[in-house]
Amino acid sequence: SKQMLRDYEIENILANYDCIVAAKEPCTSSIGCNLITVAEQYRMIHSSTDLLHAREIIRTKRPDYLDAFDEAICEGHSFSPCNMIICKKELMDRYCKWLFKIEKQLDKRIDYISGRDSYQQRMPGFISERLLNVFLRKHDLKCYECRIFNPANKDALTIDRCTWPRTRPQLTCDSSAKAIFNGVDYSSVFNYSFYVNHYEDLFDRYKNDPLGALEHFIAIGINEH
Repeated sequence: SKQMLRDYEIENILANYDCIVAAKEPCTSSIGCNLITVAEQYRMIHSSTDLLHAREIIRTKRPDYLDAFDEAICEGHSFSPCNMIICKKELMDRYCKWLFKIEKQLDKRIDYISGRDSYQQRMPGFISERLLNVFLRKHDLKCYECRIFNPANKDALTIDRCTWPRTRPQLTCDSSAKAIFNGVDYSSVFNYSFYVNHYEDLFDRYKNDPLGALEHFIAIGINEH
């Protein structure tokens, strides 16, 4: 059905579920034919360091949520989008209290106004959209997933899970290996596995060539952020 939820439907759902959220959507690569992690997708379209700051805040301020963050963001391939949740007031208050403390710390760490366009200045919303999924996982909440639509385009429903792309086998390598070129160590900003797994064209070309991938990163990847 393309009808919006009615009040009585919400009440009936919440009698058996902890909350109602948007149906999970897959995170896909730039070409859209392979699943990638939530973190990888974020880095493709937003600042590559926002999630690192969020994770560090959780690690230091709320370490009890760190495993849930890694599972939902660093390892997960889908998430409930749009900052949408319907639940009882007690659960909402608990979620907001946790979320806003993290967002307050992010505000101290990140200047998301200078040097960013109006879209990227919405960083707090983009991060909270992901953190909602961390909270859901941490508390193992029983979620009722609803398909969503844009009121301006009611035919644009979220895609069915049966149509999701498949996860391509990922290239792995020794994460401790140094990325050195012309005597400069790029290990702090370059990860070979992440780089070639991120884009199909790089995977096909550099899956057996770590030095070539590093040279590509230095010549092109850095400038493309």
